[in-house]
Amino acid sequence: MAGLKLALIGATPTFLELLADSGLAVTALYPLAAEDDGSLLEHGDEAWPVMGLADFDFEEVDLLLFLADAPLSAKAIPQALAAGLTVVDASHSGAEAASGSKGRLLALPHMAALLLARPLQALQQLGSVIEAASASVFLPVSAAGQAGVDELSEQVRGLFAHGELSQKVFSKRIAFNLLPETSASLRAGMDTQLARLANGLQLATLQIIHMPVFYGMSAALTVRLESASDAAAVRAALAANEGLLLLPEGQVVSTQDVIGADKVWVGNVDVSADGRTLQLWLLADNARLQAMSVLAVLLQLRGSVH
Repeated sequence: MAGLKLALIGATPTFLELLADSGLAVTALYPLAAEDDGSLLEHGDEAWPVMGLADFDFEEVDLLLFLADAPLSAKAIPQALAAGLTVVDASHSGAEAASGSKGRLLALPHMAALLLARPLQALQQLGSVIEAASASVFLPVSAAGQAGVDELSEQVRGLFAHGELSQKVFSKRIAFNLLPETSASLRAGMDTQLARLANGLQLATLQIIHMPVFYGMSAALTVRLESASDAAAVRAALAANEGLLLLPEGQVVSTQDVIGADKVWVGNVDVSADGRTLQLWLLADNARLQAMSVLAVLLQLRGSVH
């Protein structure tokens, strides 16, 4: 089989590393941006020039990948679908395939939905119905792509240098600050994705907070059971899920510790006295979780795009 020709927006170092290690044959890589800024994207032994979206011919590639920059993705996806491409959207752009579109659109779940779904799937094996669940999710700036990373870096330098602070990605200063996510469309998308991943379960409440760290996401998950369960059964159910790493009791971990991990980490498991309310501390490498999801789709598609 001939190698794939890929175009991508929002390439991350983690994705490129996993792509190189995957054994997937890639004969051409076209990094895209809003404009041609003269920069290069290195992958393996090659350096590929970043191309402006307006100048790109979608007929040149087999697949188009979106890992970040939701506004640019929303603009490019209709063009790619009209050209008959298969599009993998991990940017959470909210774009949809138009009726009669020649291409295919595969929209991947938000990283936060994956973070919450795995422990909820595990707890659904307890034998007690989940009566309600609520979560607070804390996203790093890399969830907004390289632009988010750059904005935090520039703001930190600007604060110490008493310079001007640029705000393009986040609505307010993100450096040394916490910001709530107010997008109703993101919440609606999360509800739909989580229901699909967790057997129809809907969160009663969900808070999404942007935090001033570069990588690593976390969440506090609270679950109310219909009938009582004990701590040993809860920990056993979590440990049995292959997508989770149950941490030893009392071990303190942070978002920095989880960088490079393939699984969702679960710690601080707390069970109420009546055995019906559970609280969990969740952590995951957001960049790696996203890259693994995209790569899994690529490996499934490699025989069907030529």
